[in-house]
Amino acid sequence: MNFHPKPRITETLSGILSEEELRIQRDKEKIRERPARPPHIPTRAVVCYECRRSSEVPLAALSAKCCYCHAYINLGDVTIFPGSSKRRIRTQGDVLIRSDVNINHLNICCHKLAMQGKGSGSFHCTGTMSISSETSVAGWITAHTLHIERRGSVTLRKGARVQDALIQGTLMGTIQAMGRVTIARGGRLLGDVAAAELVIDEGGIHRGQRFLPPQQTTA
Repeated sequence: MNFHPKPRITETLSGILSEEELRIQRDKEKIRERPARPPHIPTRAVVCYECRRSSEVPLAALSAKCCYCHAYINLGDVTIFPGSSKRRIRTQGDVLIRSDVNINHLNICCHKLAMQGKGSGSFHCTGTMSISSETSVAGWITAHTLHIERRGSVTLRKGARVQDALIQGTLMGTIQAMGRVTIARGGRLLGDVAAAELVIDEGGIHRGQRFLPPQQTTA
């Protein structure tokens, strides 16, 4: 019995493939060998508690380390329930004070804060602080944006320092804004305001004096 091996066919320019087919095949091989691009990871900016600098972190992260001072940053959301023993909260997540809560001596540093119940203390928000309840705040409020909702009635014993403010309910106390303070229809600001811009919609009320923010008084 004679054994006849099959002839080996080499894919060269002189073989069975045309030059165009060889070029296409080589292009495909280059694509396969090319390293895959890393997947796009959505991020958000968080502000460090310690150095106040902003860092970009993955959107789904629950904690991070400041890339400047290396401080630990909690990114988890917090809900305050009735009977909660939490008084001091430090997170760059969001905080919710439920409508059935009445709690004092709070010290909260967070991204966004929604106060649906009654809470008193000091509050520092790098995002928006919204209040929809009747409450009295003993300490300072510092926030990028302060929003007093239509059902909100807030008494500030010390005051608020913000970038912008929107007042749809009632705010009693002094407020300092580096940007705009808007008193919407039905809103009331009973106290002095220092703002770069004060907008009072028809039906809005302001009783107090208006000043410019500190760095603009000499301009």
